[in-house]
Amino acid sequence: MNITYLFGAGASVGTIPVVKDFIKGIKELRSILNNESTNQNKEDLINTLHYLEKEIPSYASIDTLIRKLHIQNNPYKVKLNAGLIAVIHYLQLIRNIDKRYDLFLGNLININESKISLPNNVHFVSWNYDRLFELSLCSLLHSNGDLNLVRRHINIFNNYETTEIEENPYLIKLNGSAGAFIDMYTRNNSLENVLNDVIHNYQGAFEKKIPDALIQFAWDENENTKMSRQKAIEIMDQTNILVVIGYSFPTFNRVIDKELLRCHNKFERIVVQNTKSNIDSVCDRLKALVPHTEPHRIIKITDEDEFHMPIEI
Repeated sequence: MNITYLFGAGASVGTIPVVKDFIKGIKELRSILNNESTNQNKEDLINTLHYLEKEIPSYASIDTLIRKLHIQNNPYKVKLNAGLIAVIHYLQLIRNIDKRYDLFLGNLININESKISLPNNVHFVSWNYDRLFELSLCSLLHSNGDLNLVRRHINIFNNYETTEIEENPYLIKLNGSAGAFIDMYTRNNSLENVLNDVIHNYQGAFEKKIPDALIQFAWDENENTKMSRQKAIEIMDQTNILVVIGYSFPTFNRVIDKELLRCHNKFERIVVQNTKSNIDSVCDRLKALVPHTEPHRIIKITDEDEFHMPIEI
């Protein structure tokens, strides 16, 4: 029995604001940089955040704005992309990890004769830019932010690496990871060090000093995104139960989502977990992608306190 989780922004809302509230995170970082940081390189990031803060209200989302610049082949999209990374990187370093990750992963981890493992029939595909899954696993493993220990327990595919150990489950980051090229040691450090880390990460991203440091979008493509998407499709093709957490199936991702769900007739059930206000519209969009799936195989869950775990786990 193979179980796959599909994560969207709602899975991280306890730490990273969803689209409609993301501007609050932008304002918070800009204010903190203005008032608390002594880093001489902060002004460019502050200007980029100011631009995002001013422009975002005119668009449905940051993705829409960056998509427009992508269509125009406007090089400024790279700097906005780096600004988006900076906000997510800051929030995941400074805020508590959404408590549902610790609860979920703590229940999922197996301990046999002091050996820790994750079940290799449970995989994870994420559209999220954040690294809360990895950070929670770091915390549970007492790795102090060292992702090398995490990689011993789960195969991570994102925008800069792929790791494969045969007996491990997979975490596929379809859009990469904000701050992917560094570990998270600064999470428990001083505010000044966190801000220095965020500024350094921002500069490395838009100046491309570190290869493939940028997160991607559904319309972007490079060798690593191709590998990640292909691996996600392979995992989905072998899935018996799909659990969708906080994901709304947006139009931007439709082409890839169709590929991910191409074998939906093999799913015994699809569990959709979302808020009461969103669950029906999310299921309607899902049904448009899987029109031949019988309604009784789509299960709605509106619990906001913990991630759903099928009884088969």
